[in-house]
Amino acid sequence: FNLAPAGNTFVMPAAVANQIHHIKNIDPVNAITITATGGQTIDLNDTRHPYVTAPSTITLAPQTGVILQGANDSIPPLTPGWMIIGIA
Repeated sequence: FNLAPAGNTFVMPAAVANQIHHIKNIDPVNAITITATGGQTIDLNDTRHPYVTAPSTITLAPQTGVILQGANDSIPPLTPGWMIIGIA
């Protein structure tokens, strides 16, 4: 799928349950930033993951990647958004 860029920032589409996205920064020089849309989160805003550089913000250095899985379910306490399930 294509992310819509704004500079080097990309916004993930609304999460779809169980949908998996493998995103790789193929730029040899510049980092890219990935954010969530519409109040959704990435890793529940947890900044302990090395790629999560601010709440719901992933920064990928050149030639690094991340695998995200969508969670969009109405069963509490699940929060709609994206979970990091791997790095690549």
